[in-house]
Amino acid sequence: MVLVTAIDDPALLLQGWRIGDVLRKIGNEDVHSYAEREVAPYQSASTPQDLAVRTYSYALLNGPAGSDLTVTVDDALGRQTVRTLKRMPISERIKLRHVEDAGFALRPDGIAVLTVNEFEDVKGVKMLLNNLTQGESAKGLI
Repeated sequence: MVLVTAIDDPALLLQGWRIGDVLRKIGNEDVHSYAEREVAPYQSASTPQDLAVRTYSYALLNGPAGSDLTVTVDDALGRQTVRTLKRMPISERIKLRHVEDAGFALRPDGIAVLTVNEFEDVKGVKMLLNNLTQGESAKGLI
């Protein structure tokens, strides 16, 4: 099954989307057939498991920003509905993320904690450099 595991856009909650909804169709096509034909061939992956993650977790609903996507969904009560999603530009999708890219804290026991939540840029390195004086005086770094 293809399950909704996260909902970043609060507007989707108002449209009835819930974690646990099951995606059955994209357009008029079975979700797996659609994924195999329209998504998987364009993914670069090192293993079958990696291909599945990239196909179903990262890329399944991707497409031109502003375009509509019709999805057939089964909800928790087993009711099947057809919903329309409007694809967002990446600049708007990024705003919905509620995760800090990097953080630095000095614990009361003198241990410095550097948190890096993604490695797509140098924000973690910059966070460490900005707190280097504090980090150097720490008993340790996690």
